[in-house]
Order: sequence, then C-alpha cells, then structure tokens
Amino acid sequence: IFKEKLTSIDSSDKISIKKSAIIVFLAVVVTIIIFYLLTYIIYDVLGSSVNSAAAIYIRDMYMRNKFIYVIFTFFTVTFEEVVYRKLLFGYLYDLHSGCNKYVRFITSALVSSIIFGATHDGVFHPAMITYVVYGVVFSSVYFYTKRISASMTVHVLNNLFLAMMDIFGI
Repeated sequence: IFKEKLTSIDSSDKISIKKSAIIVFLAVVVTIIIFYLLTYIIYDVLGSSVNSAAAIYIRDMYMRNKFIYVIFTFFTVTFEEVVYRKLLFGYLYDLHSGCNKYVRFITSALVSSIIFGATHDGVFHPAMITYVVYGVVFSSVYFYTKRISASMTVHVLNNLFLAMMDIFGI
C-alpha cells in the first residue's frame, strides 16, 4: 500500500528527505505548542477535563507492559495514518478536484480530521478538539511532503511526547 499511487497526492513529486525532516521537526514543535494552548483553554478556561478515554487506556497499557505499548503505538500510528491520511484524506482531496485548491485542501483535511477525532473519544468529548487539530497538522504534513512516512513520524513523535508527559507527570 505504501508503493502504490492511490491518490493524486501520491502521484505528485515528493519533496526531498532533508526538507521533509525539517517539516517534521517544525510540525512536532507546532503540535506541542498547540497541545499546551488547547490544554490551557479546555482545562483552565472551560473547566473541562482534557483526558481522553484513549489516552487513559494507553497509559494503563504502558503501566502493564512497556513492550506491548511500543508495538501498539507503532501499529496504531501506521494504521491511522494510512487510513485517515493516505486513504480518507487522499480520497476526499481527489473527490473535490473541481474546487478551489484551498477549499479542496481545507474541506478534505477537516472532514478526515473530524472522523479521526470522533473515533478516538466521540464527537462531544472536549479532547476531540485536540484530535482534530492533530489531524489537520498530520494532513498538512502529508500533503506538503507527499510522504505518508513524514506524517507517521510526526504522529509517533507526538504520541511519544504525550507519553513522556504522562510518565513524568508534566
């Protein structure tokens, strides 16, 4: 599935590995900043809990077996990026081929990100806001680099950052 050209995004020329690495680094920094801002807004301003059911489940899994946690993390990130970015976002992007390029990208990124967020904790959970923002960032990285591996890397690093925050209680 990684070598096939499923969508017009895959058919485009990929940017260099060096530029992709810079974009991945910047995307990770942006997601960390966004996470802190959203946590502040949701928890301090709105007075709601930021902990999602998915995060609690993953934290419990880490406490039980660290090896299974690592395998689970890489498997789920790969699955989520292929399904939500490569297949769903790519399909929606191609579906809107007659639209303005900005409308095409924004619509595809938002719809795929809302579905991504809804599958984690449901539509009405406050943590969905962060999942939607993450989905838009991951879609942007995939779209700009034309590499699903770049969005997978951002996703893995983001999850590892969040896991480290849970482990060290930051």
